[in-house]
Amino acid sequence: MENFGRAAELFDMSSMIKVDQNNRAFITQRALGSGIQNILFTDIRTVKDARECVRIVRVETPQTKGINGAAN
Repeated sequence: MENFGRAAELFDMSSMIKVDQNNRAFITQRALGSGIQNILFTDIRTVKDARECVRIVRVETPQTKGINGAAN
């Protein structure tokens, strides 16, 4: 995944990954850390699922209540 992110960056391209329901948080955080800009979540069936996906991509701060990394 890291090589894909670097290759897209070298050629000034945007990148996207489709993330399945299983291991959603782990794969999403790894993709964002690799430089992939767009995440497409699958199997969103409820409002709770959608809120969880937003929480996964938000930066971890007391205000945003996210779980992705740390704010600088």
